[in-house]
Amino acid sequence: ATEVAEILKKSATDLGAPGVDSIFGAGGLNIEAALAPIGIITAPIEEEEEEEEEEEEDGSGDSSDESGSSGGAGVALAALVLGGVGYALIRNNPDLDETLVLDEYGRTYELDLETRISVRNPGPSAESVLQELDTEQVNETLIQRSDFKLTASYRFDQRTSYLDPYIDDQEDDQTVKMQLTAFDQTGAQYAFGFNQRLPSFFNNMGASQNLPLTTGFFRSDAFSAPVMGFSNLGYHSSVGFRSETGWQSGLAFSSVDDEMRHGLKSESSSFHLGLKQKGFRVGLQLGFLEEDGNLLGGASHGALSVSRAQTVFGAARGDIALNNHWSMVGQYTHGVTWADDYAASLVSDFSTIESNSWGFGLLGRDLLSKGDAFGVALSQPLRTIDGDARVSTPYWNQSIGGINFNTRRTSLVPDGTEHSIELFYRKSISKNVRFISYLVYRDQPLHEHKTESHASVVSAISWGFGMH
Repeated sequence: ATEVAEILKKSATDLGAPGVDSIFGAGGLNIEAALAPIGIITAPIEEEEEEEEEEEEDGSGDSSDESGSSGGAGVALAALVLGGVGYALIRNNPDLDETLVLDEYGRTYELDLETRISVRNPGPSAESVLQELDTEQVNETLIQRSDFKLTASYRFDQRTSYLDPYIDDQEDDQTVKMQLTAFDQTGAQYAFGFNQRLPSFFNNMGASQNLPLTTGFFRSDAFSAPVMGFSNLGYHSSVGFRSETGWQSGLAFSSVDDEMRHGLKSESSSFHLGLKQKGFRVGLQLGFLEEDGNLLGGASHGALSVSRAQTVFGAARGDIALNNHWSMVGQYTHGVTWADDYAASLVSDFSTIESNSWGFGLLGRDLLSKGDAFGVALSQPLRTIDGDARVSTPYWNQSIGGINFNTRRTSLVPDGTEHSIELFYRKSISKNVRFISYLVYRDQPLHEHKTESHASVVSAISWGFGMH
């Protein structure tokens, strides 16, 4: 009776004047709210001992079965931020459409987990271009000698930040982003980034007039480093060396930590080797990513999380200058991932996971006027191409009056393949004025076969008022 009274009190509708009395104000019963879930929603998980017994009896394959477990501890569903692997798993397992969950009073409900998820990197969009225009990058030369140069770059939001004083849950997202770059006469180049990744560091080494550096204008991750940490937040460093014969080599390191309970935390490193000659450039990258609680960018300490994931990846890239105005660029990335089980997760027993991405583009500069840039590209964002896992979905068994689990090996490969077409044109009109036009067309977004194609376009002019 005490619990019922507490539920009715928590779910009651305030009928008093706002701000008069937040504790003993007049209220009315809200039966609909009282019957809805209250507080933190959790999903029961199988106990470890029973999982091991079931694996011995079950064998392998794509079949589903039922276990007789009454359920162990629950895992909160507060954070279902997924990478591509987790999103495909949700779509490929029909049991997750009716997952049994508990509210803070232990009352049972059925929940479609897809309604609770968000994707960490939803793909290229026109909105991301507008966000870029709202950010200004300032470059300052700190040291310049005949044999050494040190440059600092930092970014700040040009918009005036306004927080409503009457709303408590707002955050002033003014993350500091800074990059230090140094060159010396031996051909060495160094860079350090704070909350700013360095995906174009090796592509920009020894830049020539015949190889315009405009691939960074494409929004697809297929042209950058899609497996290097999945976030800008953290520390990033690179060192590269160039020889007089055109050979290039270097190392890159990243330490990502967004300091959030269900956020990202990882360490990554990579080795680069390339060759640049007149009119072309090729490069190879071999790297290693270790994620603490994340699986290819998914949330940690959640219902679909892992304890640890390790990824070995490689990338090949090439640039060919067609003439003084046009060039072609291509990049292919392939990764292999191994994941360790997280005790408080609905997913376990991961197989080896393979993923890839690719992109090809045509780039031009100085076409309509000096200093302008144009690009068109076709790409496939990072996609799982092989792998599966064991998913244990809780449900209420009416015959025994308790919690059981449907167990099913579920493919991590999505049923579709996204292809994105991007076009951009940008030009600096003056020192403080920029113009950009951008279009993106996405077929089967998020690699989901039944999703309608999506297109977005934006044209904008950005003014800088010399605030720095």
